[in-house]
Order: sequence, then structure tokens, then C-alpha cells
Amino acid sequence: MPSLFTTLRACLYGVVFIATLVCLAMAGHFQSVLASSALTHFVPFALFVSCVGLLVITILLGCAVFLRERSPISTRVELISLLLLSILWLPLGIFLSASDSQSADVECFASETSTVALDESTSDFQTEQYHAMYHVLTAFSLINAVLLILACITLFFFAYRRHRSGDTHMWKAPVTAGIALNYSQSKPASRPRRSQPKPSILPTVMTEKPTTRSGPSTRHKPHHSSSSRRAQRAHPVADRYTRQQGGSGQSSLIGSNEFDAGGMVNPNRRPSK
Repeated sequence: MPSLFTTLRACLYGVVFIATLVCLAMAGHFQSVLASSALTHFVPFALFVSCVGLLVITILLGCAVFLRERSPISTRVELISLLLLSILWLPLGIFLSASDSQSADVECFASETSTVALDESTSDFQTEQYHAMYHVLTAFSLINAVLLILACITLFFFAYRRHRSGDTHMWKAPVTAGIALNYSQSKPASRPRRSQPKPSILPTVMTEKPTTRSGPSTRHKPHHSSSSRRAQRAHPVADRYTRQQGGSGQSSLIGSNEFDAGGMVNPNRRPSK
């Protein structure tokens, strides 16, 4: 999606392109119906400015719309082109607004050799039409001059700002890639850093939850149960005598030698005298 800067730049070049076409049409019509005289010196000048302006603005508009970042026109060349067009359109607008041709009357003749002017009602080109077209040519010439000067100043401001920030290579890069792309990109939102927990001095106890698995699987039994079974297997005699006593509060002294043989000491055995 094009940025706001690129869209406004393309719209401005489009307006200048349309105004240049209008000026070229007016100057061409004057060239075809007006005879060469001291009051028609503005016509060749207007034709020259319109043709050069149309050629330059067409190239700038085409590169800005279709090529964009791949445009062969650098920022420096575009600034020079805008400055050149401003220098051409501004003198033309000032000359047309200050010339005596704006108040001249039109006289039509039947042929080039005729010296008798035709009646204005029967002529194809009247004075009112000439004045209206002349004022349109003057207005559009001044509009082009103002728009081009504004575009040149704005582009130079952004380019100089990028140059001050350290980007000196943008003068050789296209405007869309060197200036418009840098100002259109939105800065990524900075995420707040998570505060890291301070290391604890006390040891931490890790607890592991038992995991249940579907299907046949090996269950992990607690360590104390396996150790107790190992003790019972190691001393089966002690286990047998313990079960025989049942609810009595005293343990039997029978088979004490078996306790000693199994490596266990009978706590109820009295020391021999």
C-alpha cells in the first residue's frame, strides 16, 4: 500500500500534468489562429514551456507511479528537474500577467492579403474568446509555477533532513526508496521488558506431578515401598514372627537365634550373665 507522501506526490504531479496539457492546448490554438506580431510573442514561449514541462512531468509521474523503488531518477535529478520547471513556468506566468496582450482586440480578415477586417459577429475567433483563453493560460501557468516551487521546497526539506541524520546516500537513490520509504514506515512498538526474578538464597524444592499415560506402561513406585519390600525379603523370619503375635503388646522370644543369624538384634533379648 503506498504511503501518504507517495500519494500526495503522485497527485501533485498529476495536477501539474493536466494543467500543462491545458496550457499546451491554448498555446497551440493561438499559434494556429493568430498572426505573428508584437503582441503574440508569448505564443512561442508558451509552446516551448508547455512542451518541455509536459515531457519532464510525464517522466516524473510515470516513474513515481509505475517504477517506484526501481525508478532510475535519483533524488538529486528530481530536485533539479522540479527547479528547472519552476524557472520556466514562473517567468511565463509573470510575462502573461504583465503583457499588453491581455487587453488586445482580435481582428479577423478574409485572407492573408486582405486589409479589411471582418465583422466580429461573422468571424470564427472573437475577442471575448481570446481574452478567456488568455486568462486561462495565465492562471494555469501560475498554478504550475506555485505547485512546482512548493514540491521542490518540500522535497529539498525532507532530503536535507535525511542528510543531517547521516543518510548521505539518499541523494543518489530514488525519492520513493530514499525518502518516502523511511518516513512511511511505522516504528515497531517497544515491548516492556520482563523483570527477571532475583536469585533466591534458599534452595528450591522441585515437585513433579505424576503423569498418566494411556495403554500399558510402567508405573513408577515410590522409593520407600521398594526398600521395605527388600527388607522383608532379606528377613522373612522376622516378618513371620511379627504376624503371629497379632494384637499382643509383647513380642515373642522364640526364634531369637534366627534374628541373630539374620543380622538383626532382638530388642527383647536379655543379656546373658
